[in-house]
Amino acid sequence: PTLCDLIGLPIPESVEGHSLTPIIMGQKQKARDNLFFAYKGIQRAIRDEEYKLIEYTVEGASTTQLFHLKNDPWEINNLSADPDYASRLKRLRKEMVRWQKEVDDPMFGVPDDEV
Repeated sequence: PTLCDLIGLPIPESVEGHSLTPIIMGQKQKARDNLFFAYKGIQRAIRDEEYKLIEYTVEGASTTQLFHLKNDPWEINNLSADPDYASRLKRLRKEMVRWQKEVDDPMFGVPDDEV
């Protein structure tokens, strides 16, 4: 999309993503608020400027990890069970579920009471 935008061509409907031209031209500071990650059928993650939430299931065992990236860039201290981070965990999980619905993710399935 960026190349099409820069040379004045229409962006084909089949192309995913958004043009980064506003960032290149200094009209915006960032492209998105969150990044989403998917690894096969076992792992999904979301990160914002400060935190990363990772949810995965391996051999039937589900695991949640939450890291404060500014304080813990090596992702050593899992904060997912810490009650002080419950609202952050819930907010990121809700945004991840929204994204999974949007892209029709086959791994979608976080229970509504956990969102």
